[in-house]
Amino acid sequence: MIQPTLLRPALRQFHQQPLYTFACAATLALAVAAATASLAVIRPAFLDPLPFTAGDALVTLYTHTETWEKAPVSARVMTELIESNAPIEEVVALDPQGVAYARAASTEQVLGLRVTPAFFTILGGPAVGRGFGEDERDAVVLSWSFAQRALDGDAGAIGRSIMLDGTRHTVVGVLPPGFGPPYWPQADVLRPLDLAGLLATRPRGVLDLTVIGRLREGASLAQLDAHLAAFSGRLQREHAEVHGRERWVALSLRDELIGNARTVLLGTAAAAALLLLIVAANIAGLSAALAVSIRDRLAVQSALGASRGRLLAERLLQSAAIGVVGSVAGLWIADSLVSLVAAFQPQFLSRMAVIEIDAATMAAGFVAGVTVAVVAAIVPHATVIAGRLDLLPGARGATGDVRLSATRSALVVLQVALALVLVVGAGLLVRTVRHLADTPTGFRSEGLNAMTMNLQGPRYADEDAQLRFEQDVLAQLRRLPGVAAATASIGVPVIGGMRAPLTIQSGEGDDVGTEVAYMSLAPGFLDVWGIELVAGRDFGVEDRNDAPGAILINETMARRHWPAGDAVGARIWVGAGAPEDPAAWMTVVGVVADLRQHGPVEPVLPTAFGSTHQYSWPARWLTVRARDAAAPISAEDLRRAVHAVDPTIAVGLIRTVDDMIANGTGQHRLMMLALTFFGSVATILAGFGLFAVVSLTSRLRRREYAVRLAVGAEPAALRWLVLRHGLRLASVGIGLGLVVAAAGSRVLTGLLHGVTPLDGLTFAGTAFGIAILAVIATWMPARRAARTAPVEILSS
Repeated sequence: MIQPTLLRPALRQFHQQPLYTFACAATLALAVAAATASLAVIRPAFLDPLPFTAGDALVTLYTHTETWEKAPVSARVMTELIESNAPIEEVVALDPQGVAYARAASTEQVLGLRVTPAFFTILGGPAVGRGFGEDERDAVVLSWSFAQRALDGDAGAIGRSIMLDGTRHTVVGVLPPGFGPPYWPQADVLRPLDLAGLLATRPRGVLDLTVIGRLREGASLAQLDAHLAAFSGRLQREHAEVHGRERWVALSLRDELIGNARTVLLGTAAAAALLLLIVAANIAGLSAALAVSIRDRLAVQSALGASRGRLLAERLLQSAAIGVVGSVAGLWIADSLVSLVAAFQPQFLSRMAVIEIDAATMAAGFVAGVTVAVVAAIVPHATVIAGRLDLLPGARGATGDVRLSATRSALVVLQVALALVLVVGAGLLVRTVRHLADTPTGFRSEGLNAMTMNLQGPRYADEDAQLRFEQDVLAQLRRLPGVAAATASIGVPVIGGMRAPLTIQSGEGDDVGTEVAYMSLAPGFLDVWGIELVAGRDFGVEDRNDAPGAILINETMARRHWPAGDAVGARIWVGAGAPEDPAAWMTVVGVVADLRQHGPVEPVLPTAFGSTHQYSWPARWLTVRARDAAAPISAEDLRRAVHAVDPTIAVGLIRTVDDMIANGTGQHRLMMLALTFFGSVATILAGFGLFAVVSLTSRLRRREYAVRLAVGAEPAALRWLVLRHGLRLASVGIGLGLVVAAAGSRVLTGLLHGVTPLDGLTFAGTAFGIAILAVIATWMPARRAARTAPVEILSS
């Protein structure tokens, strides 16, 4: 139990050294906030067990194609893999779809998944009710949050029916609170996947399913890889026309859920750790300065009978109190940061579990904060207390204990070095984001608003009905005030479309070429999006469903396959299994400028564009261009235009295209903001630490300065003496920081675009900026030293 006689002197220090207390607590709060928020984000990715029944035994299966590293798997291939005696016990197939949920007079689109029954055995079963079987076509399992709305707050109301895509479905189960399917944790509705129907109606080359399997007990991922290699070779031989350029791979589900976020998460955690280390160095430096300044007071207390243990206990309690105050404030800030990240969870983090801060994370942050405060603050005081407190002040040397002086200098060097490392990382990412923003997309995004919908149900079973809906909705959209133009597509640039094999018709026989990306566009799409037509023509009214197939290609595809520039008029087939009837083939009618169809980060792919009037699909994108980009069309107006044609159609995502582009660079922006924040705080702390050390040294050397001035030294020479001391420390820190940054910047390679990890401009600019900061931080102590009054100092 802490004695009041120890606690009172410790707490008295808050009043006696308010600036020291505030500086330590405030900087500690920032570090604890950064470290705790970072831990809350990385915890579900790296530390927590997977929230699924089979845990880390789960793997994801992919089709590796010529242009698609991780493509979905076809239903036929999944079935044949199961029959091949692969080292997998169970496999679940998932197919995401927008679902129109109707209640009373309103219809909304929610995220749904078609899944096979194995979902409930290897991923997780309902908390209430049960899963469904293969033949229960109208059964549905709801997420816990959606069930609260759909079942009027009674998640246990199993057996009730709800309207989905115009058809009544019976609720047979509700998933546990907080549980979400992998890749789509926000999914609200699970429905049975008609695997038999897919096998009967879809060609084996259609890649449409996400497949997750559980490794057989005792089997390893390496064994599965070996099996898949043999399996791939067999299918390449037996179905060369479809699978000749494909192979199948398996990856850990945990690694896939983290995906591209790994670098950002680990980088942010490393930056938070560096900031915590900088704050520890800052507190240690401030404590060293305080220990020297109160040395005489400690000597008086010692002379009056206070033991060294008692003196150390008082400083220990003071450090712990600062640690508690700073840590509590930091946890409050961290909770706000995590809530902000969870509310605006970037797209590249959306496949992970919900980000939240729990008691264990807060406890870890609190313990780390208090530990840093106690250890960093108590070591300098312990060094002073362990020394000769009985010596007179004049007998202790001009600058105090040599070890404390060296420690203060080393801590400043460390702060400068680490601050430079963080600022270099931030600078590299700032240049990357600017490069991505300046990368031409091939279209004009300003003023464009896009929305999705899914034309499900028997009413839109045929392509003619889908086309009539498209034309009627476009007519409604064009009547809206402020709308300059409207168009439709299946897939959009930035999001991208599908991938398909390409077959080129030639006089010497058909040539199965490379794989291409594919989207369907409505006539007039090029004008609405501002896409340049390089050669040939756009789609027109003549390209009807009963007319010869017409197709557009991009410049990359034209250069690859028709380098002589004669692409227009070429006959091709996009898709598996080219038809034997030559009249069924597609004719290239135009060449369009290259588009960044998967955002500014990904390379331009050879791409073919069909017409929605000839090649339709239930999933639609509608795009409108506002007359004034500064006054976008309201989402409610867009919904009303759709519901004027069919009130049962649910409108899904409504976003500006600029926002969609920004989402593609979300990980770069998040990492840039994190490093900029950490680097800014670290730089301020480094400057403050340098100022504190130089100020303390100058104050302790006042008598020396007075003597120098008394014997004829110029004030300018004295000013330069102090400046040189500060700049020497900063130079060592800058040199050390450049070496560490040169080695560490390679970690960011996967996030850098248009800039190298050793970009000279970034390194030089950062070093120059830190040097300027060092001059500013040292100038005031140097100026004060030059104004020393010899008579006052030497006579005191």
